[in-house]
Amino acid sequence: MSVSIQLADPGTANRRHFIQQVLPFLPLPGEQGIVDLGCGDGYYCGVLSEVSRALLGGRLPVYRGFDLDEEALARARSEHPHGEFQRADITNGIAEDALASGLTLCCETFSILPDLEELLERMLSHTRGTVAFDFLWSTDGSTEDRVLPLRVLPSFSYHLRSQRRAFDILLRVLARHPEFHVRNTSTWAFSPAAMEEFTGEPGLQAANVWWVLGRD
Repeated sequence: MSVSIQLADPGTANRRHFIQQVLPFLPLPGEQGIVDLGCGDGYYCGVLSEVSRALLGGRLPVYRGFDLDEEALARARSEHPHGEFQRADITNGIAEDALASGLTLCCETFSILPDLEELLERMLSHTRGTVAFDFLWSTDGSTEDRVLPLRVLPSFSYHLRSQRRAFDILLRVLARHPEFHVRNTSTWAFSPAAMEEFTGEPGLQAANVWWVLGRD
């Protein structure tokens, strides 16, 4: 899919990178829509809605966003009235029928959740099309996961995962869901300076890794 769209808020380079990865998998109107786990202020609802309007003649798939931050959800409802936004714990507070979708997103959220496997299992169990998510992993060869302070959101911590542990989890989940396979994966390297700004910890080597899993 080739598109050229000028977004009102293009977001960070990392977000723009992800958008290009997920565009080919947008569900069509009339198909099961989009579920956004950890939707925040609805950024992806706004971006993907603009893309949908351009590609699909103004027709939009249903967009359901879930988050615990009521202030962010209020902004999402105000700025994106066509979306459906609900306060919920995305790990276990969403009804199964509400998780049914053609595309499930979990963006910039897995890295602040301690459990990668449980939520990923739920996502694959209820998605009829594509799952897209990201998380941080270390690039310094560490074999242990690390929990780091997150200065930009003091009530949360970063879960910096080792590549080996993350791969083990992904392989276990995919083994239970042979109907899914990896369609695309890409990394966005963070400099040690950027990681120190986020966490206060010097010398960290890490990358944000995007995964797009799809059904056969």
